[in-house]
Amino acid sequence: MASRVTHGESSEWDSSENDENESDFESSESEEESFDDDRVYGFPNDRDGSAFNVAAEEESSQNDETDSQGSGFSDEEENNIGDNVIQIAFVDEEDPEIRVARHNVIMQTAEAAAAPELQAQQRRRIGRQRLANRRPDLNLQWQKGNVTNTFPMFNQRSGTVRVWGGNCTPLSFLQLFWSDDLYDFIRVQTNKNAEAKRNANPEKHKTQWREINELSEMKAFFGVCLAMGILKLPLVEMYWQKKFSLFEVNDWSSAMSRNRFNSIMRHLKFCDEQVDKPAVEPGQPGYDKLYKVRRFLSMLLPKYEREWISSQWLAIDEQMIPYRGRVGFWQFIANKPNHFGIKVWAMADAKTGYILKQQIYTGKNLTAVNNIEDAPYVGLAQQVVTDLVQGYGNKGYIVVTDNFYSSPSLSLKLKEMGIDSLGTVKASSKGFAKELVFPTKPKLQRGTSDWRNCGNLLAVSWFDNKAVYFLSTVHKPNYTRNVQQEDQVVRRRSKEGVVNIPSPPLLKDYNKYTCGIDRADQNNRYYSVGRQCKRWPPRVVFHQLETSINNAFQIYKAAVPGHKSAREFRMHLATELVRGYSASQHHPVGRKRANPDIEPRLQNVGVHPPLVGANLVCCLCSQVASVQHKRQCRNVPVEEQPTRKRPSRSNVYCSICEVHLCLNSTRNCWVEWHSKSSLC
Repeated sequence: MASRVTHGESSEWDSSENDENESDFESSESEEESFDDDRVYGFPNDRDGSAFNVAAEEESSQNDETDSQGSGFSDEEENNIGDNVIQIAFVDEEDPEIRVARHNVIMQTAEAAAAPELQAQQRRRIGRQRLANRRPDLNLQWQKGNVTNTFPMFNQRSGTVRVWGGNCTPLSFLQLFWSDDLYDFIRVQTNKNAEAKRNANPEKHKTQWREINELSEMKAFFGVCLAMGILKLPLVEMYWQKKFSLFEVNDWSSAMSRNRFNSIMRHLKFCDEQVDKPAVEPGQPGYDKLYKVRRFLSMLLPKYEREWISSQWLAIDEQMIPYRGRVGFWQFIANKPNHFGIKVWAMADAKTGYILKQQIYTGKNLTAVNNIEDAPYVGLAQQVVTDLVQGYGNKGYIVVTDNFYSSPSLSLKLKEMGIDSLGTVKASSKGFAKELVFPTKPKLQRGTSDWRNCGNLLAVSWFDNKAVYFLSTVHKPNYTRNVQQEDQVVRRRSKEGVVNIPSPPLLKDYNKYTCGIDRADQNNRYYSVGRQCKRWPPRVVFHQLETSINNAFQIYKAAVPGHKSAREFRMHLATELVRGYSASQHHPVGRKRANPDIEPRLQNVGVHPPLVGANLVCCLCSQVASVQHKRQCRNVPVEEQPTRKRPSRSNVYCSICEVHLCLNSTRNCWVEWHSKSSLC
C-alpha cells in the first residue's frame, strides 16, 4: 500500500534523488541561484509570508546602497541613456476614444486585405452598369386595352419534302442524312488516326491494326452500336462472351468480332489534325473549340432542315449530350435527366419532335454582336433564338420558348422578323408589366389570373401552385363564346381530390407545343446508341446519330402508312446496316484451319486437351457398335434381331470435340478419333 507523502517530504525526496544524479565535478545549482528562486517563488514552509518580507527588505536595502554609490556613468551618458529609453504608456481599455481608434485600425486592416476582391467586384458592377445602359429601354405602356391578336396564316404543307413510294426500308430514310460520303469521311479519318498513333508511339499501340477498306464495315460498326442500344448489357465485352451460355448472345460475332469493334472505337476520328486544327492557340480570337467535329457537323446538320417542312409551331430548347470528361465547354443543367455534359441549342417541329437545327454551345460569344456602336445590347438567349429562326420569317411560324429565352425585347424582335411567339417569362424580365407580379404573401387562390397588353404583345399572370407569367403575340386574354366550359379549365390534384382550375386561353397551347425538344429526347433515351467514351468527339457524333435516327423515323411514319414502332424501326435499321458485312469473310473468328478439306477433329490434335469428367458412353464405341449392329441385322426380321451390344463408358472428355473417348490400358479410342478419317 502506498504511503502518503507530505509536500515538504516530497520536496526533500526529490532533491535527494537529484543529488544522486548530479555530476561529481560541478554542482547543478549555485547558492545564489537557489536564493533567487526562493526569493521569487517564496518559501514552502512560510505560511504567514514573514520569510518573503525579510527577503524583500534585504533586496530594498541593497538597491538603496547601489543608488548611493552611483551608476558608474557620467552625467552626459546618463542623459543619453534616458533619451533612448522607450517610454511605456499605460492605456485605459475603458476609454471610448481608445476603443474607436482600435476599431478603425481593425477595419483598415480588413479593408486592405479585401481590397483586390472589392476592386474585382467594382469592375464587374461597372461592366454590368455599362451593359444595362446599352440595353434597350423599352418604355412599354402596359394597359388593359383592345387586343386584336390572331393566329397568322400558314399555307405550307408540313411533312416530308420528298414524295415516297414503293418499298421503302428504314435504311433508305437514314441514308438521307448518313450518306456514303459521310461514312467514307469517317473511314478515311479513322485510318489516318490509327496510322499516326502507331507511328508516334509504337510501344503503346502494339495491337495489330487492319485498315477499314470497305464502307460496309464502317456501316456494320454503327449497326452494332445501334443494336447495343436496343439490347443493353453492362459491359461491351459481354456481347461476345461464351463462358456463360445463359447470357450468350448468338450470332453477335458474325456481325463483328470483339477485338475489331474495340479497335475501331479506339481509333475513331472525325477530323484531320494537320488540316482542321486552328493556327491560333486556344483562348485566342479565331480559335474553334469544335474543330474536331466541325467538318462532320457541316456535312450533316444542313440535311435536317432540307428534308422536312415544319408545322406552324416551332419549339426552341436545349439538349444535353451526357459527358463527364474533360472539355472546355462542359455544362450543368439541373432540370435535365443528364445534368452534366455538352449543351446543344435545338429547334424542332413542336408537333412531331423532328429536329430542324442544332448549335453546340461552347461559351458566350457576344463580342461581335455587341461591339457595334449605337446598337442595343443583345443577350445570349436572344442571340440563340434569332440565329435558330433565320429563314423562317414572314411565313406564319410561331416560336414557343420557356422563361430562359422569353422576354419582351425578344418578342418584339421576332415580331419585326415576321415571327410570332409564345412563352413563359420571368417576373424580373426587363420591360415586363410589374402590375401583374403577384405578392408573395398572402397566398392567392389557385386560378387567379390577370392580363395587360402593349399593342399586340399580351402579358398574362396566372397563379397555380406558384405564379406563372406568359408573353404572347397570337392569343387573346379571354375565351370566345363558342369555347366549351370544360375547355376553359385544367384539372389539378388537391387535398380534396381532382379539381378544375380556371386557366387562360394560352395555357393549353403552351403545354401542348413546348415539349418538342423533350419529345425528341424521349425517343432517343429509350434506345440510346451512345457508348461510354473518354473522348468528347465520339459522344457528339453518337448524339447526331440518335438525332438522325429520330428524324428518319418521323419521315418513315409520314411516308409509310400503318402503325410504326420505334423499337422495330431500329431493329430493322441495325439489321440492314450489318447485313452487307460479315465478320467471317473479312476477319476470321477463331483458329484458321491448316487444310479446309480436312475435318476440324483431325487438325491440330495437340490442342485437344483431355479432361476428366463424368463416366459417359464413349462416342467412338457407340458409333462402332451401331454400325456393327446394323450390318448383323440387315436381313434379319425385327423379332429375331439380337440385342445391340452396349458400348463401353469413359470419364475422359475432349474439350474441343465435346465427346467422351476411351483412354485406358485395354482400349485407346482417343488416338483413333483424332487420327483416322474412317472410323468404322
